[in-house]
Amino acid sequence: LAPEGAAAAAAAGQPSADEPPAAAAGGDPVVAAGPDWTSRYHVVNASDAPTPLQELARPLHPALEQALRKAGFQAAFPIQAAVMPLLGWSAEAAHDEDSPHNCDVCVAAPTGQGKTLAYAVPIVEALLARAAPKVRALVLLPTRDLAVQVFRVFESLRRGLGRGVAQVRAQCLVGQKSFAEEARGLAQQPPDIVICTPGRLADHYLGRHGRLDLSALQWFVADEADRLLSQAYHRWLDILERVSIGSGAAGLQKLLISATMTWNPQKLAMLKLRRPLYFFSSQTGQHATPAQLQQHYLRCKPGAKPMALLYLLARMLAGDLGGTEGTERARAVVFCHSVDTAHRLARLLQICAMVGAREDAGHAEADGEAPEAADPDGPGLGPLPIPEALRAPGAIVEFSSNLTQKGRTTLLRKFRRAEVRCLVCSDVVARGIDIPEVSAVINYTAPSQLQTYIHRVGRTARAGRVGHTFTFVRRTDMERFEAMLRESADCWERIKRYPLPRGARDTEQPWYAKALGCLRQCLSLEESGTLSATRPLAEGDVDLPAAGAGKEGEDEGGGDDEEEGSAAKGE
Repeated sequence: LAPEGAAAAAAAGQPSADEPPAAAAGGDPVVAAGPDWTSRYHVVNASDAPTPLQELARPLHPALEQALRKAGFQAAFPIQAAVMPLLGWSAEAAHDEDSPHNCDVCVAAPTGQGKTLAYAVPIVEALLARAAPKVRALVLLPTRDLAVQVFRVFESLRRGLGRGVAQVRAQCLVGQKSFAEEARGLAQQPPDIVICTPGRLADHYLGRHGRLDLSALQWFVADEADRLLSQAYHRWLDILERVSIGSGAAGLQKLLISATMTWNPQKLAMLKLRRPLYFFSSQTGQHATPAQLQQHYLRCKPGAKPMALLYLLARMLAGDLGGTEGTERARAVVFCHSVDTAHRLARLLQICAMVGAREDAGHAEADGEAPEAADPDGPGLGPLPIPEALRAPGAIVEFSSNLTQKGRTTLLRKFRRAEVRCLVCSDVVARGIDIPEVSAVINYTAPSQLQTYIHRVGRTARAGRVGHTFTFVRRTDMERFEAMLRESADCWERIKRYPLPRGARDTEQPWYAKALGCLRQCLSLEESGTLSATRPLAEGDVDLPAAGAGKEGEDEGGGDDEEEGSAAKGE
């Protein structure tokens, strides 16, 4: 993959800056204008078929190919098949200034396409021939969760290498251990790769007791580069400049990775890139979403949004969303615009599940048999709209910065095992976190920026799987929402309105009024310190009304319609 000219792009079967897209069937060529600020780019079609590992343009080291196969990888996604050979050739030509491969690389590809492996594999492969362990690769990420996730990727590669090759070792610096323990590890057993957050990098490199030696650095990776560039206050750009001009870093290669790469010339100039080569997922360089993502938007009154959300979860768990997991493994991620909204909504959903279970028991006791399941397409959802899978304790949880790092890691592990079915999140999980097999992403509050939308919906339709996304949009926000999606490569053209039956918006059901009253009680207990705000609710935490109590819960809650709407929305 040569970094310039149409020849290499043609050999790879991809359009380049010098070659317009292929002609449409029976018509003239379809010409899409490329970016006007660079001619050094390569377009990678994310919908292309994966490339078998043995057919990559540059063969992998046998030990590394074996490690990938042990981990279950038999083929490379399009972005991996394009980037991995280039980075391999770049490593070979690190000290050849005239080589066309000696350049910095910026990768902008949809979420879930394996961008981490695209840089991890060639870095590990190049380090297999190193003489002695020194920090030769620095991977910078904006959050602890992402840093830990990337560290695990490098660790899985190391474990799969086997004997007879150098054991390329990574160290994660995110504060999981004390600063003294981390510094001692750097000094006593220098790693080959350091993965860290900007703040921890500054502590270990600039701090008085820092022991991080970057004199032998060969690769600097800014993963989620657009967000990192908004965190320059951590002084990581100063560190990068110091390392770049150091005598031992003459061959330093900078790699920028993101699904929503910034093309702001001023921000990119801060990185002082050397002959950068850009990988785009669209001819124009606009942000794109995975081809397997089915996008929908919904409109309903704010106070009815929790009911509509429960309806969507019920359809997902019934296996009614085409191409996704059925009832046994179906999971959803619900995004809110703030931590407070996520907390209130998670509490309301937990209460609804408990009230639904109690109503279930009440009806069964009264009738002597289990009640019939409500028809989700009928005029109403009936008295029991809560799917059985959501009634288990801990099936619905909040995932936000309210939780500790350990707490978030534990919840993600349970979510991956389908012990948790619904994560109600703030945007802490929107970027980069790899949660496999998410059936649906639901934007309870519509994002105000395209980058946020791209990262949120990218939690589903990963690794070639089908996924669904639903976004609640207010009528007054529809024009702004459309304008935002039109800034992307294809989102507005692909999104469809999702019809909601009347029963999915019926807030007059007696059990729902009870749930709202319990929500107010729950929030009051949390404010007084009587109830933990971070633990999922369980039976006995709040006083649930008896089954069949009518609308008394509404009166007991002491709120009018406006208050109910506010509590339901969590806003």
